[in-house]
Amino acid sequence: MHLTISQPDITFVVHKLSQYMKHPLSTHLNAVHHLLQYLKSTPGQGLFFPPNNKLHLSTYVVQTGGVV
Repeated sequence: MHLTISQPDITFVVHKLSQYMKHPLSTHLNAVHHLLQYLKSTPGQGLFFPPNNKLHLSTYVVQTGGVV
């Protein structure tokens, strides 16, 4: 989970790969290897949250029809 927060560019890929953890195929393993190669080639990129940071996160939702 830490990687998907600190590197939001991989969130979708990690989510899709996690759907196949129970019955993975060789294509899924190849995708994992590709993701690991990407992570290895991009050190220092992503978001950095220092431990003593007083981060305040605000979110807003705009509802257009339907019920939430």
